[in-house]
Amino acid sequence: MKKNKTDYQERVAKYPDIHAPEKIASTATDLENMKYHPILLIDTPNFLHMNSADLLNELNRLSAMSAEDWTAAGCPDSASHAEFREKHIGLLLYHYALLYRLRNDEPEAWDEINALYEDD
Repeated sequence: MKKNKTDYQERVAKYPDIHAPEKIASTATDLENMKYHPILLIDTPNFLHMNSADLLNELNRLSAMSAEDWTAAGCPDSASHAEFREKHIGLLLYHYALLYRLRNDEPEAWDEINALYEDD
């Protein structure tokens, strides 16, 4: 089922732009120093530096991509472009929610990252 622009706007609205640019940058730097890379289906440049307006723009861009664009971005020929898009968008929203919590300095969010990247 294809999500429409309003669906994404409502989901992104849960994450208002309340973080100062310095907080966004410092959180991104901390994650980059840990070699953190969210699991996404296609490359999403500057994801760790995105604010909610940037995320909404990215979601709109992804929603407008053609089948040819998705193939060029790495969607396997055997996959449904619509399903691939929805999975990628779902991952973006999941990881942005975690990123937002990290910017809020929620200990539980940092525990999730530490469990994945430091407890080896």
